[in-house]
Amino acid sequence: MRAYAFAIVAYYVGRERWDYQTDQAIDLLGEFFVREPDPELTLQYLLSLSVILDYCYEEDYREERRPIGDQIHDYLKQRKKLAARGGPQVSKGQEDDYHEIRSEMLAGPPADMPDGDP
Repeated sequence: MRAYAFAIVAYYVGRERWDYQTDQAIDLLGEFFVREPDPELTLQYLLSLSVILDYCYEEDYREERRPIGDQIHDYLKQRKKLAARGGPQVSKGQEDDYHEIRSEMLAGPPADMPDGDP
């Protein structure tokens, strides 16, 4: 149920339903993602966050949506730091999938995105 609720919030962010509350929605999702102890939910949350990043990288809106992508990248980095200190981690069986998805997300937008860090 939590993954479903997380995905709904992510979906609505990508559909600009909460335009004036996007920062709060991203913060909510990010906090849940960073602190989630269940490895299966972590992967599901990560996939939902990737949908938002796809939304951020749409060519006509990249600069306008860059702050949203920056927020998500900050939460990805926080999760990595927390895991390095013994916090919530993914199981060994899911570790490769998690790292592959996370690496793609942190790599940022396509190479043709304007200069600057995503």
